[in-house]
Amino acid sequence: MRTRNFPTVVATALVLLSLVAGCSGGSQGIVPAHPDFTGTWLLNTDASQDPEPQGRPGGGEPSGGRPEPGASRTRTPLTADGIMPSVAFRLEEDDSTLIFSDAQGRERRVYQDGREYIEAVGGMGNLRTKAGWKGEKLVVERQLESGAKITETYELKENGRQLHVEIRITAYRTIKFTRVYDLADAY
Repeated sequence: MRTRNFPTVVATALVLLSLVAGCSGGSQGIVPAHPDFTGTWLLNTDASQDPEPQGRPGGGEPSGGRPEPGASRTRTPLTADGIMPSVAFRLEEDDSTLIFSDAQGRERRVYQDGREYIEAVGGMGNLRTKAGWKGEKLVVERQLESGAKITETYELKENGRQLHVEIRITAYRTIKFTRVYDLADAY
């Protein structure tokens, strides 16, 4: 059996302790348990979908999946946050929250640990929000007191250069569409 001299053993132990200490405090040196969505994201209108109703009042689908005569084909003014319209937003992360900031300076926080919280939304009552990770996807569920529900599923694609946000709005019918955002350096 070979023995090592005491200074070598101590030096090795100190290096290991500093590595462990460096990994346990803050985010430096730690690989997140989920994808990193941090960055500035710009709406890619060519890759994004128009909202499509999944049913209509009174039941049934329009024939052939086409809109009814006179129906508008304009884009619904919803963004990745489901409420405030924007074509660009910044996403930052801290210990338990994701922080969305749009180009107009509005900010929204989402707790990513499954914690539910309630906030007042002007003219619409209280909004109950809950978010959590399902594998590599972030799922944000919002429900208004009226029963209307918005579910957003965030997923990175194209080697982290695109953020796909599947939005499902359910009220008296369901509308589902995907917004695609490209990673950018700044607004």
